[in-house]
Amino acid sequence: MTGITVVVCGDVSEDVITLINRRYEIETIGYGGVKSSAVLNWALRKHLNVVTYPCDYHKHGDKAIFVQHYKLLRDLEPDLIVIKASCGMLGTYVESISKDMNFKALMVK
Repeated sequence: MTGITVVVCGDVSEDVITLINRRYEIETIGYGGVKSSAVLNWALRKHLNVVTYPCDYHKHGDKAIFVQHYKLLRDLEPDLIVIKASCGMLGTYVESISKDMNFKALMVK
């Protein structure tokens, strides 16, 4: 069995991503590119494929984070999207477009 591709929205804890990995065996993680991310550190320790999409505020202004997450979903076509519940409007947006794109999304605390 090959592993799954997961896109992470928000600061998801290592505990949560570890539980997901036990169930699904993650191969690739896509996220926004924050260098202090717990998920990034976890993925690097596990030697997983990591795909980052930093925000381009110069090009997209206030909409940069929404454009970033749309591109992550479009390009990676993830098997699962993990959304931190406290992401507010961004979390709602990602959850909405994941439904439109027929991707499975999981909201976590």
